Amino acid sequence: MKMNTIVTIILTAILCTTTANLSMASTQNCGDYQNRINRLQNLNARGGKARQIESRRQQINQYEAQLYKCSNIQKIQIVSNRQKQRTKTVRQKLRSSKIQNTQLQQLIKTCNFWIDQNNQNPSWDNTNFRDTACRAVDENEFAIDSPHPQIAHNVRKLKDCIKPNNVVDNDVNECMQGLKEADWKNIK
Repeated sequence: MKMNTIVTIILTAILCTTTANLSMASTQNCGDYQNRINRLQNLNARGGKARQIESRRQQINQYEAQLYKCSNIQKIQIVSNRQKQRTKTVRQKLRSSKIQNTQLQQLIKTCNFWIDQNNQNPSWDNTNFRDTACRAVDENEFAIDSPHPQIAHNVRKLKDCIKPNNVVDNDVNECMQGLKEADWKNIK
């Protein structure tokens, strides 16, 4: 019984020492963990008592876990310490238009606001807002400048132009638009 207690005390002391070593080594280089793992593996390869081998195996597992954490922390630091690449932003000029349309002028004000915001603080959001607002200006300007086909409004009602037996054809449509007289109404 005393032997088991002594072994337990020794193993506990070894584990405490190992834990203390792990905490001190966490401030050291990750290569220290790998060196300790290699040393313990070499000791296990030489043999020894079963308890010693098991204790070394547990220490190896702890060191491997610490090595894994340490290497990941260094990778994260390497990535996060990269300096941000500054892309050269193109400053845009404010927009104007000679077309005196109140809706277009309001769209230009909005576009100019986002151009100014993006010039002062270039970001993905400001660029996106600027592009959207200025695209609306371009589309509205194009719509005002381009001639629209006139949609013919119905001048007459269908009942005034419909043919006998409720026939509706191109002649009836032309009659409704005022392009043709309903001659078929006069024929009886």
